[in-house]
Amino acid sequence: MTLSDNKHWLAYALEQTPAIIMVVDMFKKHKKPKYLMTRDCKSKSYISLIFRKEEEKKMKKAPYLLSLSGYPDFHLILWNWEKTQPKIVAIHKVMGTPEQLYEVIQHPKEDDCYCIIGNGFFKVYKYQGGTDFLAKTQSPFSKNEAKENILHSQNYLSNCLLKHDDILMLGTNRGELLVINANLEYKGP
Repeated sequence: MTLSDNKHWLAYALEQTPAIIMVVDMFKKHKKPKYLMTRDCKSKSYISLIFRKEEEKKMKKAPYLLSLSGYPDFHLILWNWEKTQPKIVAIHKVMGTPEQLYEVIQHPKEDDCYCIIGNGFFKVYKYQGGTDFLAKTQSPFSKNEAKENILHSQNYLSNCLLKHDDILMLGTNRGELLVINANLEYKGP
C-alpha cells in the first residue's frame, strides 16, 4: 500500500491471480477506483508500490505508479494509471528470490531512478524512456568495500528519505542505520 505525497491517491494491491492494484481518490471516495493488472507477470501479489514523485511535483497529480511484483517472476513495472485504460509504460524482470526482495524506493535526487532493497540486495534501476529500465551496476557498497568486507548486516528491511539533505537511510535486521548520500555513496552508520 502507498499514499501519494499530496495525500490525494491511495494505491493498494490485492493478492489473487492475476494480482491487482487499486488506485483510490481519497477526496472523492464515491468515485470508482482504477484497476491495474497485467498478464505479463505470473505473480499473484505485489511486494511494493510507490507513486512517482516527479509527476506529483509538476502536475499536482500522481499519474505514475511503480510496482514490484512478487514470486515467481519479480517485475519492476511503471504504470500510467490515470488514462481511461491504465497501461504499462515500462517493465523489467528483476533477478531475485522471494527471500531477497522487500521494497522499491525512489532515488532521493533523481526522479527517474529507483532502488530495490532486500536481504543482500541493493540494486539501482533507471527509467530512460521507452519500455524498459536500465539496471545500473553502481551500488553504495561497491565503491568503498568488497562485499565480503562489509561489517554491517546486508539485510535491508526499511528506508527513509531525508529530502532536505538528499539522504537515504537504510535500516537493517540488526537495528543498524546506514547513511547513503544522493550520489549513492555509503557514508557509514
